[in-house]
Amino acid sequence: MSGSIIPTPAYKASDWQSFGTQVEKQRLGLIALSLTNYDNDSEPQIAAGSVVEISGSLFQFSSNDSIGGTPTTDSINYIMLEVSGSGDSQTVSGSWTTTAPTWNDAKQGWYDATGNKRYVAGCIYDGTYYNHKFLFDKHRDRLRDFTIEIGDWNMDSSQSKAVAHGLGNAWKNIRNIEVMIRNDGDDQYNPLDTGSSTGGTCGGIGSPGIDATNINLIRAASYLFDSTDYNATSYNRGWITVTVDIIP
Repeated sequence: MSGSIIPTPAYKASDWQSFGTQVEKQRLGLIALSLTNYDNDSEPQIAAGSVVEISGSLFQFSSNDSIGGTPTTDSINYIMLEVSGSGDSQTVSGSWTTTAPTWNDAKQGWYDATGNKRYVAGCIYDGTYYNHKFLFDKHRDRLRDFTIEIGDWNMDSSQSKAVAHGLGNAWKNIRNIEVMIRNDGDDQYNPLDTGSSTGGTCGGIGSPGIDATNINLIRAASYLFDSTDYNATSYNRGWITVTVDIIP
């Protein structure tokens, strides 16, 4: 079995069916969707102007649309779109679910087990805030990177720092973390695990540890970060990039 080309239409009426088929296939898996409040921790809605293809039909949102149901605390919550009605009277509405999606090759998107409800986005809900929002696209990538500020850390006087990750029960889905440290002058940036001493000798930097609440950072004694160049307070010390498997 092999793939076959959709014939390119010529300038005659009999080929308009081929043209229509070309257009139909190009939109397979289309997802041009945005969430409101994407860059903060407030409750999201599906943003006006969003367009998504579901099981062969295109749906658009002319105004912001609320997501139905109640998200589950301390879990990955997905936004799932469900179609109702028939013909040109069909409508679509979003709802929260914690059931992970599966990739549907035929529909080129993430769907529920029935293949009828399309997954378009998600977040981590902690009971109050909607953190770490993400969007699905046409690809199968299940890993997402989230950035967390370290906040105050006087590294000269404190060897360790616990940073809340806000991932709830999804903390075990963390697959990688990278930590970037900046000095008080904001003119030198170093990864936490590749710091060097003031004398230029590579220094051993403690590896971060992760638990159900925090990412625990540790700096080695007597090396680069153990100095007055890193003792400012009321100052974000840097950032943690967390890679999470959003489909456990």
